[in-house]
Amino acid sequence: MSYSETITSVRALLKYIEKHNTEHLRNAPSIDAPSKWDASYLFKCRVVCPKPDGKRFLGIAKVEDENNPEWEEVIKPFPKRLNRRPYPHYHQHFRTGTAANYWEALQTLNMAIRSDFAPPSTKRSRSRERGLRPAQETTPEYKSTMKITSNSPEEGSSDSSDGRDDPSFAPAAGHDMTALPEDATVNAIMACIKHSLTWYGPQKGEVLGDEDSVEDDDGDDNEDSDDDDDDSQQPVLSASPIRYAINGKIPSFRAKIQATSDGEIQANNIIDGEYAISRKEVVAIIEAKRRFTQQHIQDGKATIPDRVLAQVVGEALALRGTELCRNDTVITIVAIRNYVCFLSVHIPATYYDGTVNDVRDPKMDIITVKPTAWLNQDDSKGRKDILCNVARIVEWSRLGKRMKKD
Repeated sequence: MSYSETITSVRALLKYIEKHNTEHLRNAPSIDAPSKWDASYLFKCRVVCPKPDGKRFLGIAKVEDENNPEWEEVIKPFPKRLNRRPYPHYHQHFRTGTAANYWEALQTLNMAIRSDFAPPSTKRSRSRERGLRPAQETTPEYKSTMKITSNSPEEGSSDSSDGRDDPSFAPAAGHDMTALPEDATVNAIMACIKHSLTWYGPQKGEVLGDEDSVEDDDGDDNEDSDDDDDDSQQPVLSASPIRYAINGKIPSFRAKIQATSDGEIQANNIIDGEYAISRKEVVAIIEAKRRFTQQHIQDGKATIPDRVLAQVVGEALALRGTELCRNDTVITIVAIRNYVCFLSVHIPATYYDGTVNDVRDPKMDIITVKPTAWLNQDDSKGRKDILCNVARIVEWSRLGKRMKKD
């Protein structure tokens, strides 16, 4: 069984730690990059994954305007008449460019899945800070579904005999130019996030704040600058595909944590009366993998791989240790091929603060991770759930800002 299915309570975690005398990661003089983490790091970090309680993601039951016509362009099945048509036809059919871009990205992803078994050829490197993914040159062909079943040959294959070189955990330093399923995965989920954020009710047609609420030409805040928490001046969220390096320092840890995600959702603040990407806050990070492995598919249902969960926790800790994180909870969106899982990683102040040698209550000194079910982008319900979960991130970020104001 996976870690997320086994360590579902503090009691189970403490029992394992006592039995194996597992030392806390905060005492380590140096920490590996999260991309190298495995299940042992989950125990070192004191991670608990409670069983699903049936509640909606982030505890938000309903989002506004979830049946808007722009969302419907992505939720409804792909039009049959566009099968095998060139991508420019998508922009003629769909009312919004974001919907056309999403369907193009999803088509490309499904074709990349089919060609995933081509032998590696030339490798390319991506910048750790500004490596944008190139557009893929593909033939217009559509694969409608990718089923996850326990006997599927795709999910059980591996490019190596040991787990270190498993394609599920391919490093970002090199990718196959002829088949880029990890990059295609990022492009698809990023296009879906952008469509959700662009056309979600509270963000669509957002009213800009008054001139009095922004900085003046001298760079000094005006009298009304403290009112930038008003509903009319809420930050607008946007998706960024840039792979920023994250250098975090948790005060209670001896060593820093350095990580790199596959993208992020940022808060855009008002600058000179307009919304601009200032990257003063990161609301969520994106992590993409190439494929599931056989042990993570049971009875046709997928669980989050231990290595992926460990990397998610590591990246969350890195972000939590920066000024870009304004909350005790870090949201992570994991995409493996056309399947998407949303996770909330709660790192409380009792875990974050303090000195290296202070006394802590083991029952309080834990990280809580709550994942959603895996959502299939090839399924209408899956696409709607993804759009709604992105909208919940919008509501969650706004709720946190209002609570800070109160």
